[in-house]
Formats: sequence, structure tokens, C-alpha cells
Amino acid sequence: EGKSSEVISFTGSLEEDFILDESYLLNIASGEVYDILSGNTYKIDYSKFETSFTPDLFEVSENGKYALIRGKNNLGKPSLGVYDAGKNELYTFTDNVFGHIASMQVLNDSTVVISLAANESATTYYQLVSKVGAEVMSQQSVG
Repeated sequence: EGKSSEVISFTGSLEEDFILDESYLLNIASGEVYDILSGNTYKIDYSKFETSFTPDLFEVSENGKYALIRGKNNLGKPSLGVYDAGKNELYTFTDNVFGHIASMQVLNDSTVVISLAANESATTYYQLVSKVGAEVMSQQSVG
């Protein structure tokens, strides 16, 4: 007997309408996050941002409990969202510094690590380190 399998279909262009991080797919317009391995979904509510928001970077912790999204609001200001799926809570930050993100990750213990270029030539980097839900991120120079 053959095995049956469920196929999930999506409408839109992968390059223009979605951001893929490992096995997680973010629908840019709706905020829906799909775990393409398990079939689980959740929605990140963009209304927590002060103005409209369009993401351009997306990272999920290995355990799938936390997500980071970076993008711009309708005024062109870089914004960062830190999402806690367990609490269904999105913590938002808007600052020009988020336009210089070189890399970002959220660890399974809810530690957020963001590496930023300190200048246009990217000769110096620093890191912002925090926990999901914290209102302040500590800064560490890394070179």
C-alpha cells in the first residue's frame, strides 16, 4: 500500500512574497509563519508596530519558539520584531541602527544576538544582546 502525504500549497512568488529560514516560511504580507516540516503555523501580528511594516529579514530559533523579523515601517525607519510564540507576543523596536544588521539570531533559551556594522565600511562590528521580552539590549563591541 502506498503512503499518503499532505502537500501544503502557497499562493505567490517565493522570492517576492515569502522569506525562508531553514524550515520556516514567513508570508511577508500576512505575517503567517509556516513550519514546512511539521505543518504547524502561527501568525505574527504586525499591528504591534506603530505604523505599517514590511519585513526583509527573518530568523527562527532552532526550537521554533522565538522569531526575529527586521524590516521597515511606512516612514522608511528600520524596525525589529522579537516574537515569543509561547506567549503569542511581539516586542517591537524602531531605530536606524537596525538598518545595519549583519546577522541576527535567537537562541533556544530566548537570548537574542544581533551583530551590527558600526560604520558604512563595516570595519567595526558590535553586538546587541538581550532576552526575549526585555526592554533594553546591552551592547558589546566585537572588533
